[in-house]
Amino acid sequence: MVVDGIRRASARPRIADTADDWLDAAERAHHRHQPPGFEESVAFQDALDALDTDRREAFLLTQVLGLSYAEAADALSCPVGTIRSRVARARRDLTHLWLAPEPAAAKEALAAA
Repeated sequence: MVVDGIRRASARPRIADTADDWLDAAERAHHRHQPPGFEESVAFQDALDALDTDRREAFLLTQVLGLSYAEAADALSCPVGTIRSRVARARRDLTHLWLAPEPAAAKEALAAA
């Protein structure tokens, strides 16, 4: 029975561990710094600007504008798998940016990722 569970788990695709981490990181950063609305939007824009262009486009289309991965793939003329990987990497990058204690450390964390 245990073996069946292991086989079943290994046959299924793994769920990315960063699926909701970027949201948690953004909330923790917000609560840690408590910026007002305008400053928060500027901080979010700065974080988006720090992303690679391809990752930023895929992230904005799917996570901000609400397009499906297929719709974003059509809009950017690339495969759906490429969109999925770009969004996952953008989430990871945003997590590193928002969890870094200082702006300089955030840039170093993003460069290391």
